[in-house]
Amino acid sequence: MNTDIEQGLTTSEAQKRIEQYGYNELEKHKKQSDLLLFFSQFKDFLVIVLLVAVQETRS
Repeated sequence: MNTDIEQGLTTSEAQKRIEQYGYNELEKHKKQSDLLLFFSQFKDFLVIVLLVAVQETRS
């Protein structure tokens, strides 16, 4: 990373990296509703197989 372990980055190097890479921030995403998140779990094939298996053991 070409940094000095004891001194860190110079102000000019930090500014240059901000211009090149941007700020060290995560992108904000729109939050899914809890209900939509719950139902999205059933899209996975393995979850459906497990649900069918549970129903077979109850019968």
